[in-house]
Amino acid sequence: LLGGSGGTSHSTCLKQGACDKECGMLMDCGLHYCKRRCHGSGDMGILGQGNLHSGCSEKVEDLCSKGHRVERMCCKDIGSVICLACEEIAMNEKMRREENVRKDCELELERLRRRG
Repeated sequence: LLGGSGGTSHSTCLKQGACDKECGMLMDCGLHYCKRRCHGSGDMGILGQGNLHSGCSEKVEDLCSKGHRVERMCCKDIGSVICLACEEIAMNEKMRREENVRKDCELELERLRRRG
């Protein structure tokens, strides 16, 4: 266990490659701990896969720019998250505008028919 207490020590994992415990090292976000199986050799892992502690995939609750609650992966910027409430509001507004245009067209057509 690299980051936590008990189990295999960090130095043992570095020497032996990995163990069967949860990694437990702090992710780059500074908020969550790695839940992957021990990958040894610190951030690079036993296979040299790169920084295994970047891109935290913990789900966190956040607020969109309009104040609606959204869920996102910790590593994702709030700007990249699609807010379903905002999407629904935008769709309803679009449908309302389209309906208003349709009604305006019908009124104009009726006006032209009366004019003859």
